[in-house]
Amino acid sequence: MHKSFNAMKAMLVLVFIFLIYSHTTCQVYDSDQGCMVYNGECIPNIVYTAVPFLQITPDARSEALGDVGIATSATPNSLHFNASSLAFTDYDFDVSMSFMPPLPILGLSDIMQMHLAGYRKVGELQTVATSLRYFSLGFINTTDINVNPLKTRRATEIEVIGAYARKLSEKFSTGVSARYTYSEVYFVQLTVASPDNCPAKALSFDLSFTYETELGINDGASRLRIGTAISNIGPKIYFPLNQSSFFLPAKFGLGFGLDLKLATRHSLCFAMDFNKLMVPTFQARQIIENGVLKENPDYYDIRDLDVFPSILKSWSDAPGGFSEELSEWMVGTGLEYWNAKKYAVRCGYFYQARLKGAKQFYAFGIGTKISQVELDLSYRKPANNKNNPLDKTLRFTISLDIE
Repeated sequence: MHKSFNAMKAMLVLVFIFLIYSHTTCQVYDSDQGCMVYNGECIPNIVYTAVPFLQITPDARSEALGDVGIATSATPNSLHFNASSLAFTDYDFDVSMSFMPPLPILGLSDIMQMHLAGYRKVGELQTVATSLRYFSLGFINTTDINVNPLKTRRATEIEVIGAYARKLSEKFSTGVSARYTYSEVYFVQLTVASPDNCPAKALSFDLSFTYETELGINDGASRLRIGTAISNIGPKIYFPLNQSSFFLPAKFGLGFGLDLKLATRHSLCFAMDFNKLMVPTFQARQIIENGVLKENPDYYDIRDLDVFPSILKSWSDAPGGFSEELSEWMVGTGLEYWNAKKYAVRCGYFYQARLKGAKQFYAFGIGTKISQVELDLSYRKPANNKNNPLDKTLRFTISLDIE
C-alpha cells in the first residue's frame, strides 16, 4: 500500500536531497569561535553533494567493519571501495548479492537498497568486475500547488559500475572504474510534482591502487595491504526539474589492512580507512572578527565552480583553515576474526566530526562460510545522539566463491 508523504519521510528527504544548498546565503563565520554561527551558536558546515546514496556501504561485511573496504581482502563488493584490490583475489569467479531492508528508525516500509556485484579473473594478472545498485526512497503521494492529489511515484536511484583491475607487479596493482548514476529524487517535492519523467543522469570514473605483500609470519600466511582510491570524478549531475547542476560525491580514500594468521584455525584482520570528500566547503557571505560583523572579502558561491578547480580547492578552502580542513576527514576502523575459515565475527567504528555531519556509529556482524557459499549479517548502532536515517539498520549478503 502506498504511504503518504508524512513527517518522517520528509525528514529523510531533507537528508538525501541537496536543496540545503540554499542555506549558505545566510551563514556567518565567527573567526573568534572558529565556526559558522547562528544566533551566536556554532552550527555545522557540512560538505553537501548530490546523489549521496553513492556513499552508502552496500554489503554486510564492510558495514560491520565500520564502512571499511579500501584495503581489506577482495570481495565483489570491493568494487565500491577500491577496484584495484580485485587483482589480488584468490578466486576465479565470485558473485555477491546484498540487501538492506526498510529503515526502522523512521518506521518506513518502502525504503530499501539492493546490490548485486561480481568479478571474473582473466588469466593471472587481470580481473573484470561489475555491480548494480538499486536504492528506493519509497512511494511518494505528490500534490500540486493547491494540494490537489497528483500521481503517486516511486523515487528511485540506480548505480551501475564496470571495472578493470590489473597487477603491475607481484605486489602492486591498479584499477579503473566507470560509473553510471540515475536519480529520480527530484520527484520528492513537498508540494509540487513534476509532470514529466526527466531523471538526472551522470557518468563518473574511479582510479585506484593497491600494494599487497606477504609478511614473514606463519610461513607468509599473513599479509599487509595499502590501498588508495579516487572516486566519482566526473561532471556535475544535472537535474532538469530544478534546472541546476550539483557536485557528485568525489572522494579520496586511503586504507590500511593487516591479515594475521594466528594459528591453524584462527585468523585476524584489522583495517582502517581515511576518506575525504573532494567537494568545496560552503563559504559565508559575512564574517565576525573581534566581535564586528562585516562582509567576507573572500566570499564566492561554490555552485559557480567547475569540477576540477573545485577538487583542488577542496583541500584548502575550509573557512576555519587547517583545523577545519582536518575535521573533514572521516575515519572507519574494523576488526574481523575467522575460525577455521568457516565462522566470522566482526566489529567496527566510524567517526565523522560533529560540525561536519556527526555520522558516528558502532557496527557489528557475523558470517559463516559453507563450502563455496558465504552468508554475512551486519547491524549498526549510533555512537552519539544525532539521528541518522541508516541507524539501527541490518544488511544481509550472500556470496558464491568459485576457485
